[in-house]
Amino acid sequence: MTSKTDLQVVVDTQWLDERLHDPKVRIVEVEMTPNHYQNAHIPGAVFWNIMTDLLLPNLRQNLDANHLEHLLSRSGITNETTVVA
Repeated sequence: MTSKTDLQVVVDTQWLDERLHDPKVRIVEVEMTPNHYQNAHIPGAVFWNIMTDLLLPNLRQNLDANHLEHLLSRSGITNETTVVA
């Protein structure tokens, strides 16, 4: 198991380019609207709408475990996935 102190929280473009086709790496683009994603995004990236995927109607974070599990699953993210957002 990786401890929090072992986690790398920033990746550079070379690291990302070398892993664009790695099935264990998932790139997530988080935006308010899909406009930027539809016009240009990193190949293989998935889109999360901050308003509908991550927030409740009252603008609080949606921390419901079932909702999060569905979001991660539909995005191809498992316990073995490295996520870049």
